[in-house]
Amino acid sequence: CLEYQEKYVYPCVRGTALTGGYGRANYCHHASDQLVAGGTNAGRDEFPHMVLIGFGDSASNLGFKCGGSIISERFVLTAAHCSFSPKFGYATFIAIGVLHKDEARDQSKIYSIKRFINHPHYKSPSKYDDIALIETDREMQLDQFTVPACLPTEPVDDARAIATGWGATHYNTQPTDILQKVILYKTPVEECSRLFRSHRLFRRGFNEETQTCYGDRELPTRYQDRYESKDTCPGDSGGPLQIKSKKIDCMYIIVGVTSNGEQDCATPDSAGVYTKVAAYVPWIESIVWPQYSF
Repeated sequence: CLEYQEKYVYPCVRGTALTGGYGRANYCHHASDQLVAGGTNAGRDEFPHMVLIGFGDSASNLGFKCGGSIISERFVLTAAHCSFSPKFGYATFIAIGVLHKDEARDQSKIYSIKRFINHPHYKSPSKYDDIALIETDREMQLDQFTVPACLPTEPVDDARAIATGWGATHYNTQPTDILQKVILYKTPVEECSRLFRSHRLFRRGFNEETQTCYGDRELPTRYQDRYESKDTCPGDSGGPLQIKSKKIDCMYIIVGVTSNGEQDCATPDSAGVYTKVAAYVPWIESIVWPQYSF
């Protein structure tokens, strides 16, 4: 993670002709305190690790149904259930460096999926172990605008986190064309266990070892004829739940992967379930960085 920060965010560059020598450039495109409450449009380059996952036969004719996070030059972290769509088939491409979905028409941003690696314990349609890695057909072109995110390799303060995605912004609406961000708060385990005690996708109940859930602390707001809370919704699946790193400046840590963006999302007193990334770091590292995995 520190290596990516030094390479893409604060790279060592040659000074001007007058000063000579080398110095650190500052290519950080988001402020350390830039967590704005509420579901709002993300800024340009604010989440440089975000990925759109596309379904279709050709890069020029894709339907985008999920999100993900760049974690290295060749790998993206996402949800296992994003590997296949009953309507569109298997995931085939990813798009990087995109804020508006229309920007994915730029072929330089498109990469073919070489392998979609679901966690070995994942079994559809259950949402247990709902985590996966995408290996691209070639190295992604990373730069100051496209920067990998970090994994939680040690305990972090994740009481408050920010979810991002191109999913629906309200109940029963179409996914948005521009990347959205929303601040969510960790829901107590007891409440998560109650909410998902008999859920059809969690037959064994909520698993606090591999799952976490987050919701909205603010009062519900009125939208058309119903009240809604902030949440992740259909189209957000696979996208990150992230925090700002306190140790490595201008870098995000992915603490969760959006797992159950349900049709009845954003209902008051609800919470969304996220795959707990910390529980899967050894598995991720064994595939992405096998040379450092023991």
